[in-house]
Amino acid sequence: MLDLLRGIKNIHPIIQASETGVELSLRHQKKDRPPTVKETFELIKYLMDEKGFEVLLVLDEFQEIASIPKAQHILRNCFEELTGKRSIVTLGSKAHLLQKIFSSPKSPLYQWGFFMEIKEFPLEIYHKYIQERLDLGGFFLDFEFSKLFQEKLNREPEAINKFFDYAATRENAPKKLDLKYLLETFENYVENVRSFYSELFAHFSTNERAVLVALAKNGPVANITGKDFSSKIPHLSREGLRKIASRFLDEGTFIVINEKFCINDPYFRTHLARFH
Repeated sequence: MLDLLRGIKNIHPIIQASETGVELSLRHQKKDRPPTVKETFELIKYLMDEKGFEVLLVLDEFQEIASIPKAQHILRNCFEELTGKRSIVTLGSKAHLLQKIFSSPKSPLYQWGFFMEIKEFPLEIYHKYIQERLDLGGFFLDFEFSKLFQEKLNREPEAINKFFDYAATRENAPKKLDLKYLLETFENYVENVRSFYSELFAHFSTNERAVLVALAKNGPVANITGKDFSSKIPHLSREGLRKIASRFLDEGTFIVINEKFCINDPYFRTHLARFH
């Protein structure tokens, strides 16, 4: 049985160009080696040059290449080798890292393409989307309450969707989601995920935990190394605080909203403020 499972593990989908276009097949490979970036772009180039394909290439969370040695050089070369009708879109959730990649004169991708910021959805528009999801279960949500919880949850789509999905699936949920029920649901959800966030919190160092709790209880903060906030963590120097904040920004633990630092995950923020 173990040999069978190992054999199944080594079966991989293979995409190849053929005379008729693109073929997908399954092959047994002893070595678990995914195709390299260069191999992938060579296939794309073949499809464009030999088969006349028009290509739209979308690369999500592109800022992650900042931490991979030589990745920017390799991708710049790959991009430039693609000629003909092609569009390349890079997406990312950490604007400060994307700016380093595209705005630093020393970066291989300096001034490559053009930058466009995707703004937050207006509260009214996102409320319509929330209501469409709730309509599937026959629930109704006032815009006033929708706005309250959108802002409470950092206007973060995943957190908002998770909350209202949870609210609509609780036992005895009212068809009209009133404020009392929603507040009770939020408290219930925070309690249900308490062990998960306690485990997450335990993985941080002592100084990192101190910074997280201070920001959860006193944030959002405009000047995170300023006297007002740094005084909340007297045992940590401002330089130490700056380094932790910078690292948390890079990792996505912190986010800057309206030029103020806050904890990215609103449920983690609530957990820290309440239980630590």
